[in-house]
Amino acid sequence: MTKAFRQVGLVVLVILATSGVWQAAAQVEAKKERPRYEYTVASNPSNSAMSKLGEDGWELVAVDANFAYFKRQK
Repeated sequence: MTKAFRQVGLVVLVILATSGVWQAAAQVEAKKERPRYEYTVASNPSNSAMSKLGEDGWELVAVDANFAYFKRQK
């Protein structure tokens, strides 16, 4: 009976130890800063204007009838 209690205690100890590791890893991940973006809008941009924006690091994210929307990481 004592051997069974030791095994159960060991299993519980391992579970508690590993759960602490996972929680610590999750806290480190949560503290990482999210990337920040800036945005711009171009009204009826030409192909050369969009190419220039792309060269400057802007990424096209949406287009509607009259506007093109861009973002880039700060």
